[in-house]
Amino acid sequence: MSISVPVGAIPEGVQQEIYFQVCQDGSSIPAFNSIQGERLLSPIVMCGPHSVQFLKPVELILPHCGGTDAQLALMHHDANQSKFCFK
Repeated sequence: MSISVPVGAIPEGVQQEIYFQVCQDGSSIPAFNSIQGERLLSPIVMCGPHSVQFLKPVELILPHCGGTDAQLALMHHDANQSKFCFK
């Protein structure tokens, strides 16, 4: 797993602490619809702080077991949302 923050993603002269955490206790795992083929293919990762806004895209690389031909969807949760959403 890795996170890549490109030059220029944070304004010049600004120091910004960021983090990402792998959630391993199981309490963060959302419910999946197994009838529709939904299942967890990668670790659950939490990134923050929630108030950070980047000027350029940040890349988060996660291992997964979806294969190379699979149709994948990203499930995400924003601090301002009450449930997980697909993207």
